[in-house]
Amino acid sequence: MRARFLGSPWRVLARAGAVVFVLVATLRSGGTDLPAGWAHCLACGDLAAAEVVQNLFLFVPFGLAFGLRAAKPARVVLAGFLFSLAVEVVQHRLPGRDPSLADVLFNTMGTAAGVRFALAAPVLLAPPERWAPWLGLASALLATAVLGA
Repeated sequence: MRARFLGSPWRVLARAGAVVFVLVATLRSGGTDLPAGWAHCLACGDLAAAEVVQNLFLFVPFGLAFGLRAAKPARVVLAGFLFSLAVEVVQHRLPGRDPSLADVLFNTMGTAAGVRFALAAPVLLAPPERWAPWLGLASALLATAVLGA
């Protein structure tokens, strides 16, 4: 008998894929020097905005995969926080990586956004007819903003 929390094989695959995606993206060595310590700055350096966006989007699939049919969305966000914190702790021992409290914050926010998308999916995938033009316009504007950035 399959465990109740696992759900359908597609959900299990989506969840495993989201976890593997985060691990592959974050746990590669990036050099030869071990980090000196944790960075406490929320957005520092020339590439700060890009890092913030990157960290937000990194955990959206995690929140989406675990948020689908989740009984308590707050638990999924807590799981995203703990997973992000674990990744940052491991990065502290990887050469060339720089663990950051900002990464944990923005990864958690990405998880929350993914959960929100999961909760909104039924309405967004089959919107009322009167919403269709506005959703089309919003998606065109979003695509334009992403390409412009």
